[in-house]
Amino acid sequence: IENCGSLLLEEFAKHMDAHGGSIYRVSEKNLELIASLDAGHAVQQIPFPLEERSVFARLMEKKEPIFLADIEEDQDVVPSGWKQYGDNSLLVFPIFDSDDEVIAVISLHSKKEPPFFPQDRDIGEILASFASEAFQTAKVSSALQQSEERLKQAQKMEAIGTLAGGIAHDFNNILAAIMGYTDLSLFTGTCDDMVRKNLQQVKKAGKRARDLVSQILAFSRMEELQSSAVDISPILKEALKLLRATIPSSVVIESQIQEGLG
Repeated sequence: IENCGSLLLEEFAKHMDAHGGSIYRVSEKNLELIASLDAGHAVQQIPFPLEERSVFARLMEKKEPIFLADIEEDQDVVPSGWKQYGDNSLLVFPIFDSDDEVIAVISLHSKKEPPFFPQDRDIGEILASFASEAFQTAKVSSALQQSEERLKQAQKMEAIGTLAGGIAHDFNNILAAIMGYTDLSLFTGTCDDMVRKNLQQVKKAGKRARDLVSQILAFSRMEELQSSAVDISPILKEALKLLRATIPSSVVIESQIQEGLG
């Protein structure tokens, strides 16, 4: 409505032969002006609840086009400033969404050769029907496009997960060799204390790398996941470790995580 409201109002005015008019969007709290043919005529917002027996209140209640040959003589509505236009005839049309709710209101006045006639209302009702269908189609198309974008994003994430899983499996094989030969060296008992300490550090780093590979495989869903009750403290610490890699080094993370939180 916001993008094509002005064009829609101009089309209605052209077919209705009107000099003045406005189009409002229906929001939760008010009617919001989208466009006006005569600058300064329409207020920017008309708050809810609408003034009793006003033209817009009648339209929102009836949910059907309104034709007034003379607004001052119609007992169902209260006139408001229409004398300044020199013509008391008026047309108002609702635009509907797929749930038959009014999403916009178009009002027309000041016909070039006054007044408006019932035939003008009939023509405008056809235009309003076409406009409602067009907006509903546009809404469906927009929703479909958003669904396609989400599907594309999901496919990208699936591809990233597959790639990460493949790399993780290869990396796991390399780690197995590193940790295996480290254990063999430690079991020989022939290495001095300095070499032993170095090998223990290699094994410790290998275990951290193995845990990281396990997390990558879990992310890629290439290994079976099992639900179980866990202590939340180490989970928070692991989450902070992963978060640390995505935050600039200039940002300091301070944590206060108690043990045995349950």
